[in-house]
Amino acid sequence: IGGVHVFENTVHANKNSHRLKTEVPLYSPDAPFHGICDAVLELEDGTYIPLEIKSGNASPHTGEIIQLCAYAVLLEQLHGGRIDIGFILYETKSKHKEILFTDAVRRKLDFCVEAIQRDAAKALVPQTSASDAQCTQCEFMNFCADRL
Repeated sequence: IGGVHVFENTVHANKNSHRLKTEVPLYSPDAPFHGICDAVLELEDGTYIPLEIKSGNASPHTGEIIQLCAYAVLLEQLHGGRIDIGFILYETKSKHKEILFTDAVRRKLDFCVEAIQRDAAKALVPQTSASDAQCTQCEFMNFCADRL
């Protein structure tokens, strides 16, 4: 990735031109969502690139792409400009996937946010295909009818 090297579980950036921050909390009063991005790469020109580290296979799921796009939107709102690219890094395969934040991806994010807001207003908990291991990390675990 242009001056960034991915080895096993570690991301190394060229110290002269890039800054890498890990576990970056992202919040904007203009967005109805927030989160903690695994890493954000700040390039020499002030461009930000969100990075998400996943332990699964090297094929991004729609939810992972939308999550990364949400981080890009938060970074845009916090720092200005437009972010067109992010990366999902896979620990187990030492691979990465470039994710483009096209208008179609941004529309999917908007659709998901609207659907979540509608369901929350109706006090609906969405169906889940999550495993027990995933559920232990979920903030809704105590309220989820699937796990009670």
